[in-house]
Amino acid sequence: MKSKISIVVPVYNSSLTLMSLFKEIYSEFINKNKDFEVIFVNDSSKDESLDVLNKIYSEYPDKTTVISLKKNYGQQNAILCGLRYCEHDLVVTMDDDLQNPVSEIFKMEERLSQGFDAVYGVAKHKQHSLYRNLGSRLTNITFNVLVGKPKHIKIGSFRIIRKNIIDEIIKTDKNFIYISALLFKRTTNVTYIDVSHRRREVGKSNYNIRKLVRLYINLIIYYSRLNFDTYINKRPQYEIDFIKLRRKNS
Repeated sequence: MKSKISIVVPVYNSSLTLMSLFKEIYSEFINKNKDFEVIFVNDSSKDESLDVLNKIYSEYPDKTTVISLKKNYGQQNAILCGLRYCEHDLVVTMDDDLQNPVSEIFKMEERLSQGFDAVYGVAKHKQHSLYRNLGSRLTNITFNVLVGKPKHIKIGSFRIIRKNIIDEIIKTDKNFIYISALLFKRTTNVTYIDVSHRRREVGKSNYNIRKLVRLYINLIIYYSRLNFDTYINKRPQYEIDFIKLRRKNS
């Protein structure tokens, strides 16, 4: 039996890429005769992203779920929200900027079928700024130390994970969410493959040096063995403004 795939896409100020992204997903999966759903989580975008998402939903209500958050909670929290609405047996997370070709999902799925719990799709030559590429390397080193990630495994936001692992990840009550940290706390049966990576044609990255420094500090606070987060007051991981659930065919 063919696996069904849920795709979670966190959305922030990407009105110019969303329709193209969905059409690429739709085309690739239809051509492969594979069942799928897309869960878009709008992280309080300031542009017309929500209007585009509503248009996509109106045309493809059987393939999409659209969630809009009350305020901006960050990419990782938006992903966690989307993961909680996945219904298929395999789950993909990917960005909204068109840099990851959808066709690479099937390569990750093939590798996953060889007995892994998760597979990352990592670009051999990333089309990112110098500081963001450096930040990715530092994140990998941080993960080796804090969460026991095998040193030879490279990570990123493009990945495929089995639903039984997702079901464990979404139980977290942590304030600061980092999906890869939650993943490696639950399994190290993980690998990666090299994938293509396009140059960003529209918009600009939301990453900057300040955000990367804050990320490393929070990883130490929330995911080190010292458990600093036990002393921090709990706050909502996210709050949903509204949701349009996928309409299932009867």
